[in-house]
Amino acid sequence: PIQMAVMSVVLRRCLVFAGALASGAVAQDTPDAEVAKQDKMGAVDKAIKLLEDLQTRVLEEGEEEAKTYEKFACFCKDTTTEKTAAIQKGEDEKTSLSADINAMATKRDGFDTTITEEEAAITKLEKEMKEAEEERLK
Repeated sequence: PIQMAVMSVVLRRCLVFAGALASGAVAQDTPDAEVAKQDKMGAVDKAIKLLEDLQTRVLEEGEEEAKTYEKFACFCKDTTTEKTAAIQKGEDEKTSLSADINAMATKRDGFDTTITEEEAAITKLEKEMKEAEEERLK
């Protein structure tokens, strides 16, 4: 938008300048004056054409930049949404897995206690069996 405003001002000034050149050349009616007028108008027309071409090119480049920006903005928005969802999913899984680990650790502690008790019972029974065997041999 700022570039368009600048281009518009420059184009208007060139048109005013061209008009001033043309009106200065019109005051003389000689053939040399007519040739000079044509030369000046040709130069002005060429300058106006260059400015119009520049304005068109600036507009086209601006439209291309807008398209590129729109694609990038959409990419960023989509990527941010996906990453946010992935982070939330990971945090939820972490919480769930931590709860599972704690439950299994508690269960393991129970099994460890059972194993210790059963080992003590086995040791006691082995001792009783040995004593009973010794008693039978006597």
